[in-house]
Amino acid sequence: MKNIIITHLMIITVCSLAYSQTITTNDWKLEIRDSSNYNQSFLKYWRFVKPNPLTIKNDSIIINNDVFNPIIIPTDLPLNEQLLYDYHTNDTIYELKAKRINFTDIEFSINGKYLEKIFFTRNGLSVLSPTFYLGSAGIYKQNEEEILSMNAYEVKQSHNKKSKLLIATGTDEVIDYAENENNIKIYFSFTKKEVRKKARMDK
Repeated sequence: MKNIIITHLMIITVCSLAYSQTITTNDWKLEIRDSSNYNQSFLKYWRFVKPNPLTIKNDSIIINNDVFNPIIIPTDLPLNEQLLYDYHTNDTIYELKAKRINFTDIEFSINGKYLEKIFFTRNGLSVLSPTFYLGSAGIYKQNEEEILSMNAYEVKQSHNKKSKLLIATGTDEVIDYAENENNIKIYFSFTKKEVRKKARMDK
C-alpha cells in the first residue's frame, strides 16, 4: 500500500553539492540548476504553473527543452555591486542604494532628507515579479525615440503596505519606487548619481 502511495506523490531530488533540484510528476518536470540563485517565492510560482517540462538555469527559463527560445530573466543591474541614485524635489533629496544579489533579488534602502535631516526611510528586499514575462509593469522614456519597458520587483513586507521597485530593461540609469498604503500613494523616480552628475557637466 505504501509503495502505491509513494508512486503518486511528487518526487523531489535535491543534489546539495550543486544546489540542483528536480521535481517531477507523471508528465511534468521542473529542473532548477542552482536554487540559491532565485528567491523561493519566484520558484514557487513556476512550480505551480506547470507548463511543459521546464528548466531554470542562470538567467534562462527554458520551456519544453526549447533552448533557442528561453524566457530571459532581466539582469540590468550588475551583480553584487551597490549603485547610488537620487531624486530631488524642491529642498528635499531622496537617496536610493540598490544591489542585485542574485537573479531575482535586490537589496535596497531609501533615505529622504530635508535640510540634512532624515525624515523618510525605507529598506528591505525586493523580488522580481514571477509574471514579468507577461508584460511591462511600467515604461521609461529614455529619449525622444526610445521607450523602455520596466520590470516590477515587489518589496517583501511584514505588513500590508504594497511597494515595489521598477527597473527599466536595458539600462541601470533609473529606478522608480512606488508605494501604496491605505490609498496613500508615493512615487519617486530615481536617477543614477553619476548619470545626473554627467548631465550637469554637459550643460
